[in-house]
Amino acid sequence: MKKLLLLLLLLVSLALLGLPPVFGRLTQSAVEERVASLGPRDPVEVKIDSYARGWFSSRVRLSVAARPASSDLGGALPSAVRAAGIDTARPTPVELRIDHGPVSLRDGLFFGFSRLSARPSAEAGAAASRASAPPAFALDLRTDLDGDLHFAADIRALDDAGAETRLSLSGAHFAGSLEGRRLAATGRADRVEYRGPRGALSLAGVALETDGALLPELGLPERMHLDVARASLDLPAEEHAVDARGVSLRSTLSLDDTAALMDGQLDLTADQIVAEDGTHVTGTRLQTAASRLDLAALAEYSRTASRLAARDADADRAAALEPSLKRLLAAGPTLSVTPLAFDVDGQPFHAALDAAARPKAVARASLDADDSRFWYRVLDGSIEIETAKSLAQSFAAAMIRRRAEEAAASGKSVPFGNADTADVQAGLMLAVLATQGMLEDTGKDYKTTLRLENGAVTINGKRLPLSFAFR
Repeated sequence: MKKLLLLLLLLVSLALLGLPPVFGRLTQSAVEERVASLGPRDPVEVKIDSYARGWFSSRVRLSVAARPASSDLGGALPSAVRAAGIDTARPTPVELRIDHGPVSLRDGLFFGFSRLSARPSAEAGAAASRASAPPAFALDLRTDLDGDLHFAADIRALDDAGAETRLSLSGAHFAGSLEGRRLAATGRADRVEYRGPRGALSLAGVALETDGALLPELGLPERMHLDVARASLDLPAEEHAVDARGVSLRSTLSLDDTAALMDGQLDLTADQIVAEDGTHVTGTRLQTAASRLDLAALAEYSRTASRLAARDADADRAAALEPSLKRLLAAGPTLSVTPLAFDVDGQPFHAALDAAARPKAVARASLDADDSRFWYRVLDGSIEIETAKSLAQSFAAAMIRRRAEEAAASGKSVPFGNADTADVQAGLMLAVLATQGMLEDTGKDYKTTLRLENGAVTINGKRLPLSFAFR
């Protein structure tokens, strides 16, 4: 019995001593394959400067640099890359320490395939301290024997300024696991501020949680939940500024049995939104659902649209997007919004929408996404809106004022009113629409229902001439 135990102990010892270099060789192959797989669409370029594989551990030195094409994303991605301690002007040295499995005692007992820690090199840290560059990141990965991946990442506080952009971060933490295709992860940041050529975005109290399998093509998790305690957006060129509190976003995605069609639901709520003019919007609820989305067509549409946006190729946009858009519509997708609801300064607004593509009509129609008549031919749907009369009049008056101001700026006249008489004109306009049956007067509210079926449009049951609808 003792000899058997000694033999087993000897075999285990030989395995523990002999397996680490095997695991180290396999890990090196995986790292080299991953670096080689990075392409032009990835935000960074990575080069392996050295790979010193030992018996129980390995040390790797990488050069990491942001791709020049990243600047096509408006400066946000280069700033985010710099947030990880990666210089966008020249490659940044990063050092990896990899412990080989199946057992490691460094920094605590570890059972698994490998354990990796990544940090900016001492050289990069010294340069950062001299040049006040973004502080270092910390990334730790652990791969189990069954291939499951566990990760944790920290980005310390930074204030990074580019030529036209500025990114400030109070610090961020991410952690989670990837088991097969199932991603379970959490992330948090107390404050994120980004300022670019078009405006500024500020987020406070950000928390992200994902759970579920990653969908093919899109790489999105089945379930995602984002909470933002406060969000502020300022777009000076468009004269828009909003401040929102208590924002929550939830998404749920699923595939059919063939894994070719996707259904999804997106729920958005916000406790309070304050506009630049002091308007208060409370109790915002947006619930949307979509079904029968062709996953491959959606992914191709997204890739093509991103590529065109990077090249600023508006002239080629329609032709380039046509194949994926037609395939997407041919699957017969549906969309519903039930509801969009909020109160504006205490006045309620409620809307619901549903739309569905008709595959047979799509096959017959000549695709022209910029022509509204195309959408009338291939879609069925309805929109129901109910709002307080006072809110409807405020919306109408604001529209008249805006059009009057735009006309005045261009030296043109407005045939139906001006900014000084906007309230009176709005009241008259709503009264005329109610008389014509386009608005239903329920006492305190206005209500209207618009339907599109087989190319025919009705409002509150009355046929609307298409010539009017196309205006």
